[in-house]
Amino acid sequence: MAVRIAKCPHMTLSVDFQQSDLDRAKEISKCSECDSRGPNLWLCLHRGCHRIGCGEVHNDHSTVHNRTCRSHCIHLNMSTHRVWCYMCENEVFLEQSDSGGLRPIVHNGPSTLGDSGDSSDSEDSRDDNGKPR
Repeated sequence: MAVRIAKCPHMTLSVDFQQSDLDRAKEISKCSECDSRGPNLWLCLHRGCHRIGCGEVHNDHSTVHNRTCRSHCIHLNMSTHRVWCYMCENEVFLEQSDSGGLRPIVHNGPSTLGDSGDSSDSEDSRDDNGKPR
């Protein structure tokens, strides 16, 4: 089965992210609202924000943050490094471009990125909203 791929326009419009931002967030490693330490903490990648929110296992402050600040739609799972776009309602994958940089793509549909038998993309690895845990 083929995977339909489209670019996520929100990555280039609102995201400002460096490895140092993730390193700083990992040092804090707790939800900005409830001090939950996980699992599944999400880092907002919006320019100048970088708020850490817990996942749906706790109080789902990452989703609350997006509902409060609609343009803050790109979040990174700090443990799996999976990226979610709330506006596209899809996981965003980063891949190496020919120029050596990273470019975002969105996979719409089932993943065919390998047949390793890894269950990381199973229904159990997604929360009630379909967002990867």
